[in-house]
Amino acid sequence: MGRIERFLCVSLFLAALLTVSSCGGPEASAYGVVDLKNSPVLPERLAVYIPVPVTARPQVASYTLPVDLSRVAGLDRRSLPPEVLSGLAENGFAVKEGGRYEYMFQLYREKPGCPFVTVDAVCQAFLGMCAGVRMELERGELRREMEALVSSFVEAAKGIYGRARGPVREAARTVLGFAGVAAGLLGLEAGLPPEVASAVEEELALVEGASESRASPVLGLREDYRVFQPHGYYRREPELAEFYRAVTWLGRWVVFPAGMDGWGSPADRREAARRTAVLVGALHMGTAEEEPSLLLWDHLYQVTRFLSCSTVGLDVAAVSRAMEEVLGERFPLSRLEDDTLLERLAETLERDAEKGGGLERGPWDAAGPGFRLLETFTEPGAAVFGELAPGDVPGREKPRGLDLPASLGSDRALQLLSDFYGEAGLPGYREKVRELHSRSSSIEPARARANLVWSVLRNCLSLLRPPGEGYPAFMRSDSWRDRDLYLFLASWVDGVSRDREWKEVVGGLASDGGTGAGGGNAPGKGYVEPRPEVYALLAADADMLRRGLKERGLLSEDSARKLDSFYRLAMGLKSMAEKELTNQPLSAEEYSALEDFGDSLLELLAVPAGEGGGYIVPDSSAIVEVYRDEEEGTALRLAVGRPTIYYVIAPVEGRPTLTVGAGYSFYELWGAGEAVPTPDEWRLTVGSGQVPEASAWTHSFLR
Repeated sequence: MGRIERFLCVSLFLAALLTVSSCGGPEASAYGVVDLKNSPVLPERLAVYIPVPVTARPQVASYTLPVDLSRVAGLDRRSLPPEVLSGLAENGFAVKEGGRYEYMFQLYREKPGCPFVTVDAVCQAFLGMCAGVRMELERGELRREMEALVSSFVEAAKGIYGRARGPVREAARTVLGFAGVAAGLLGLEAGLPPEVASAVEEELALVEGASESRASPVLGLREDYRVFQPHGYYRREPELAEFYRAVTWLGRWVVFPAGMDGWGSPADRREAARRTAVLVGALHMGTAEEEPSLLLWDHLYQVTRFLSCSTVGLDVAAVSRAMEEVLGERFPLSRLEDDTLLERLAETLERDAEKGGGLERGPWDAAGPGFRLLETFTEPGAAVFGELAPGDVPGREKPRGLDLPASLGSDRALQLLSDFYGEAGLPGYREKVRELHSRSSSIEPARARANLVWSVLRNCLSLLRPPGEGYPAFMRSDSWRDRDLYLFLASWVDGVSRDREWKEVVGGLASDGGTGAGGGNAPGKGYVEPRPEVYALLAADADMLRRGLKERGLLSEDSARKLDSFYRLAMGLKSMAEKELTNQPLSAEEYSALEDFGDSLLELLAVPAGEGGGYIVPDSSAIVEVYRDEEEGTALRLAVGRPTIYYVIAPVEGRPTLTVGAGYSFYELWGAGEAVPTPDEWRLTVGSGQVPEASAWTHSFLR
C-alpha cells in the first residue's frame, strides 16, 4: 500500500472515530446515551375502549298518569306514608330518605317488596369496586413495581449526576433529589451524595409532616404539604399511607409547565426543558427486574391515571417523541448542554401540549396540560363552578350544583335555575354556559375514557337526555328528569370524592355463608331501570380495566373475579332493560338475579380488611369542595349521604306493580368556610341523621 493510500485509510479511520465519539464514544460514555429508537413502544392509554352496542327501540305499552293506586299490584296503602302515596299517584314514583339503611346493598337485602334496580346502585357498585381493585393493587403488585421503578430511577439519575457537568449536572441534581424523596417515602435506601441527601431529608420531613405551605428544599417551588396527608382507606395501614405519599409526590412536580401563560422567562423554560430531558432520559436508560424501566412506568402511570381520576397532560411517551424530533433517535446526554437545542425542545413541548398532548387548561382539567412523571388527582368539571361564580356572572348570589349539568347541555337544568333561582337569565350566564358546553364537546372521546370519573361522567350524560315515547310512564315526567339530574350530580360526587372511609361489614358475604337476601325480601318479580345504554357503557369500562390490568400482568384472581362479575351483571341488566323496553318477559333466572341483587352489590364492594380478617366496604357518605371565595370566606361543597328509597310503579310484564329500590342522596352545602363541614364532620352529620334539607328543585320527586 502506498503512502497516499495509507494516509487515506488513516484519515477515514480517524473520521470514523470522531463520528463514534459524537454519538457514543468517550464524551457519550461520560454522560450515557439515550436510545429512543430501541425503547419499548408505550400505549397511549390503559387499553382500547371497545363499545358495547345497544339496539332496543323503546315501545313500552305502559299505564297513564295519574295512577289509580287500587289497580297497582303489591301496593298496601297502610304501609306507606301519605307523601309517598301522593307521589306514586301523581308521578308513578316517589323517592324518600332511607333512614336506618347505611348502604344500598343493605336496603336491597332487607327491604321487602319486588326489587327495582336503579342506575344509582349500579354506578355506585362500579365506582366502589374500582376503588377496591385500586386498594388491592396498592397493597401488592403495584407497590412492588413502584419500588422497582423508583430504585431504577434513582440509580440512573445518580449515574448522570455523578458524571455530568455544568447545567446538565444541576438539572440532574434536582432530578436525583426528586427520585430520592420518592425512595425515602417508600422506605428504600437511595445512597445519595451528601449535598443531595441533606435537601432530601428536609423534604421528607415536610412531606411526612403534611402540615404547612412553604418552598420545597428539593424543587425550589412553593408546595402545600397538606396534600400529603393520607385520606380514606390510606389511613388504614402504614404501607398504604406510604404508597399515597409516594405516588402523590411523583405526580406533584410539574417538570415542564406547558400551557401556563406567564410561568417563566425564556431561561426558565429552557431549564425546565433540560430537567425534563434528564428525567425522561433516566427512565430510558434504566432497567428494573430485567425489564426497561419504561414498562414499569407504564404500569404505574396508566393504572393510577385510570383508577385515580387523574389529569390528562403530557406524559413520558409524548416527551420522548418531542426529544426524538429535536435531539435525535440516539443521543449523548452531553447534548443537553446546548442551550439552542433546549430552547427548541421547550418550543416543541409547548406545541405538542397545545395541539393535543394534553387538554386545554380550564374547567375540564384545572391542573393544566404540563408534564409530570405521574399525574395528579383532579375533579373533572369542578372548575365549572368557579367560572359561573358571582364575580363572573353579575347579580349572582353563588354557584349551584345545577351549573355542572347546565354546562354539559342540560336544558332542564337551565329551566330549574330560572324557575327556582331566577339565574339563567342573568347577563352573561347563558353565554358562559354555551362556551363551557362547547369546550366539553370538543374533548376527544378516547381521551375522555382515559380515567374512571371522566368515563363515568360521559356515561351519565345520557341521563341528561329526557326519555321519550316508548319508555314507561314514570320516566316521561319532568319529575323523573329532575331525578336524573339528582343522580347525575350524586354520581359525580361519588366518583371524585377521595376522602371516603371504609367500614367493616356486619353479617359477612353470602358467598361465605353470611346472611343473604332471603332474610328480608319477599319473593317477587322485579324491574330494571330501563337504561340499557348506561349498563352497556359501564360494561365496556369494566372490560377495558380488566384487559388493561391483564395485559400488564397486574390482574389478581380476586380482581379478575370482581371485574368478570360486574361485566356479567352489567350485560345482564342491559339485556333485561332491552327486554322490558320491547315488552318481552324476563326469564326465571333473570328474576332470580334481581332478587339476589343486594348480595351481588356487596360481593362487588367488599374488600378483605387485612390481618384482622373480615371485610370492609366504602362508606356511603362523601363530600367535595367545588368552590371557595377567598375574599368572602365562603365555600360550596356537594355531598352524598345515606341511600334514598325508591318506590316505583313499574310495568312488570304489562301490569302496574309496586317495586322498591335504592338510590343516591345529594346535598348542597353553602356558607362560611369554617361552617361548611369537613369530610370527617360530614360523616358524623350523616350518622346522626341531622342532614340539611335537600335543594328546592328536588321537591318534585323527593318526599
